Amino acid sequence: MTRPGGRVERSRRRDADASGYAVMLRHPVAGRIALAHVVSMLGDYLGMGALLLLLYERTGTVLGPAAVFAAQAVPALLLGTVGAPWIAGLDRRRWLPGLAVSGAALVTTVALVPNVVTALLASAGLGALATIEVSLRSAVTASDVPPTLRGRLIAIIGVGTQGGQVVGYLASAVVAQRIGAEVALIADAATFVVAGLLVVGLPLRSQVRASVRPGPIGGIRLVLGHPVLRLLAPVAWATMVMAATPESLAAGLTTRTGLVVGLLMAAHPFGMAVSTAVLGRYAWLERVPNQLRLAGLSVVMLAGMGIALGAGAPVWLVIALTAGKGGCDAWFAGTQTVFAQVCRPEELAQVTATMIAASVALEGAGALFLGALATLASPATAYVVAAGLIAVASARAVVGFRTLAGGHLSEDGAAIPVEAIPVEAMA
Repeated sequence: MTRPGGRVERSRRRDADASGYAVMLRHPVAGRIALAHVVSMLGDYLGMGALLLLLYERTGTVLGPAAVFAAQAVPALLLGTVGAPWIAGLDRRRWLPGLAVSGAALVTTVALVPNVVTALLASAGLGALATIEVSLRSAVTASDVPPTLRGRLIAIIGVGTQGGQVVGYLASAVVAQRIGAEVALIADAATFVVAGLLVVGLPLRSQVRASVRPGPIGGIRLVLGHPVLRLLAPVAWATMVMAATPESLAAGLTTRTGLVVGLLMAAHPFGMAVSTAVLGRYAWLERVPNQLRLAGLSVVMLAGMGIALGAGAPVWLVIALTAGKGGCDAWFAGTQTVFAQVCRPEELAQVTATMIAASVALEGAGALFLGALATLASPATAYVVAAGLIAVASARAVVGFRTLAGGHLSEDGAAIPVEAIPVEAMA
């Protein structure tokens, strides 16, 4: 039996979902953050693609591109632990433009002196800048963006990140081959500058300082102390182990060059961008059970990639499965919304720094581990092992969530209303 007015209410919710992106982009803070991020990402992955191809050419092995991701791990890990309390106290209005200028300087250096050493040093610097920038942006999202717009902003940021990878990797594969990696890096520097100008003078509220200065592992305590976050975080970390694998192995999966390599590098972010853009408009993606369903489906796609490579399938099938894996990884956008909803604004920067540090460290270590496994055994083995890691983490989260949902948070286990989870549970 339909409740009176229920159909009208559902219609209103659909209308709100459909207009959510437009409303978010008109917001004075959210709109500028979204636009700056999209501009920055278009250049970032053009530059990243150039760095990956430069290292592959100079080293002659897939461990060269993997080293780019590994170089980002150490500074990100230090900033996410020892440096996290410092990041939480930074003046967001001043630091966001400054970080963009610093990024432009780093990639310009590699363009002027293109060799393995400068590429790896710049990668380390970019990893540090990214950790600080995302942490501060998350804090701004929690403190200066209305709760009803946060999910849309995070979805657009996700689309910008993945869309930037698609355009950047495809363009870098062609530009680096025909003109040179230096041109791609100079273009990346230009987008850094434009993004920095877009966030100059953001109308932010006065920052609220944490009443007690958290310690270096405060972010870890906050994550592991929350009943839902401690289930989601390990799934995210397991996924990050293989996050860089499609890009770092791409050049070694085919004897072709140019566009085919670019498609192998861009397939995963393309699938993730399309899926996030579609699902990010609706509250469906913000529900924890749905996020875990997508994570489980990503295991199937990842295992399929390993089987396809092991069977010598055509490269287009590997590209299609990689795009499917990316589509499943749209669950990340929903998880970021959960974090923004349950964390206090003054604590979110440190929590985000912790998550980024763990993710970048695992991404770098995973790129080296799976790259070595692909070299010593086969790329198929690397993908199957990665699928196993995510499967274990996802199964643990599903069991834990069902136990949690059967208790005081949800009667039917269909969804946990995140807004009903007390922030005090994180103490």
